[in-house]
Amino acid sequence: MKHYRYSDWRIKALRTAAKASHYIAHIYNLNPCLVVLFIRVSGPGQREHLAHVEALLRWELERRGFEVVGVFKEIVTGSSDDRRTLERAILEADRLGAVLVAESADRFLRHPEFHPIHHPDLLPTVFDFERLMADVGNVQLATFHHPDMPWRAVRSEQTKRGQQGSGNRGGRPGRGPGWTKRRRELKMSEVLRLRGLGRSYREISDEVGIWWSTVRNWIKDNSSKIAHPCHSSEPRERP
Repeated sequence: MKHYRYSDWRIKALRTAAKASHYIAHIYNLNPCLVVLFIRVSGPGQREHLAHVEALLRWELERRGFEVVGVFKEIVTGSSDDRRTLERAILEADRLGAVLVAESADRFLRHPEFHPIHHPDLLPTVFDFERLMADVGNVQLATFHHPDMPWRAVRSEQTKRGQQGSGNRGGRPGRGPGWTKRRRELKMSEVLRLRGLGRSYREISDEVGIWWSTVRNWIKDNSSKIAHPCHSSEPRERP
């Protein structure tokens, strides 16, 4: 009898679109804490967006009091079964007692048959989310955009973010007042962080996507702000 109940549940779960907010929190509703970032793009042609997303999430989270303690980046479709990087991110968040944060819910999970042209409205099912949560265990998942934000709205925000990250000045949306200063702060913060990890000017230039001479100047002008965690004489305490 239990077998039939499970089968009925499975069939219903496979047919029912899930509400992402039932499983994933919105970062605005959480108190400041330790966070691990999970950043995913679908293909190699989007590789440059990884640095843009990391810089945006770091800036937005740290100014709200969150502490970024890990970053995991993945290039794979959201419906792929090969999610080793996501699994590593979950394990690290669990080890540190941190929240695992992505830009949007579809960075964690997509419907297996989702396609931006042919099947753009397919949402992950209850079964898809339950399977993900079984892998997540006790780790809290959260997103920068609201987890229930529609796919097209997410894509619009990603387009704006991509234009902002590349400094597009073609009169397209997404360049509000003060963006030039904000973009410089995002980039500089990432440059100083990478320098603190021992990266060379060239390595930082390639990863962040700005001229190495600019990297050099920022580092020289802000040398006192560079943190070198590996040189600390005392272990770092975490709340």
